[in-house]
Amino acid sequence: MFNPRHCGLYFSMEQVRRARKYRGSDSLRSAWEALLRRRPTSQPAQMQQDALLYRLNDDLAAGERALAMLQSSEATTARGVGTLAQNVNLLLQTQCHELLHDHPSFSGRSAWLRDYAQRVEARLEQEEGLLHVEDIWLNLLRLTSAIALEDESRFNQACDLFRDSVRQDLHFDGYIRRAAEGRRGESLGRTLLTAQALCLCAEAASLAGEPLWQFDVRGVSALTPTPYLLYYYWYPERWRWDGEIEGNEVPQEGDGAPRADEARALFRRHAGLWELAQARSPSPDRQELLDELRPVFDVQGGGPLTLTHSTVKERSSGRKRIFGRLRL
Repeated sequence: MFNPRHCGLYFSMEQVRRARKYRGSDSLRSAWEALLRRRPTSQPAQMQQDALLYRLNDDLAAGERALAMLQSSEATTARGVGTLAQNVNLLLQTQCHELLHDHPSFSGRSAWLRDYAQRVEARLEQEEGLLHVEDIWLNLLRLTSAIALEDESRFNQACDLFRDSVRQDLHFDGYIRRAAEGRRGESLGRTLLTAQALCLCAEAASLAGEPLWQFDVRGVSALTPTPYLLYYYWYPERWRWDGEIEGNEVPQEGDGAPRADEARALFRRHAGLWELAQARSPSPDRQELLDELRPVFDVQGGGPLTLTHSTVKERSSGRKRIFGRLRL
């Protein structure tokens, strides 16, 4: 049932309260410190940062700054950039609206939403000639804008397109053949982005009442690409998908594989994918990766997801440990 709960788009108020409750824990202390000391260098990232400080840290002044940027013409314009970057720009605005929707100074929210709706509609009309990764991120915009605008019809359409993608694009072994489409040397990045968009769709939809994480076709779901991709963090030289792809054959390992440092940088840049996947399906392999990447802050992938999605290890008192060993 469609039930938009305007909070953080990819996290709920329950997760916000949990992050606050365990602020001083060993699990979350470094993530809080990383959030508070961040100094973004771009206006969209700074807008998101201030909006997050309002939602997570009750910082009204930061919320005021974010609102000023959100309502300025500079924040709504992304000229001279590609399709994917334009979609990401609108997605950041969507998340900031969700973070700021109840800020006491957001008196012009209705007018902002009308203008926002027009800009999103213009993006959604440009669906011809897109790469697969661009199409998947466009559907993420379709779904998240439906939440912001409380448009159930658009939301249902986006969920249907998500299901089509899981059904048609994901191989049960985990690879996404269509994600390899595009410029040589960039197919690992496109595949990571495609997997990330699917997971962000599943998370946002689930928080709005549609359990897309549970959708699977013969065991294939939004999580299926994540173990496959994880392998290439450790063995990037074996990446298969950057050569010429013909028919249904799986390419040989190492054709156009990225350098190890390039691959590691890609995984760090899109680290939010791994927090989402680990929160939904814990695995020691993903945990090993996250131990290297945390605390995660992924600008286009949800923000400080270590704060909102990681498992908190509560420290037991000595008394509890003693009594736990006694059999009375």
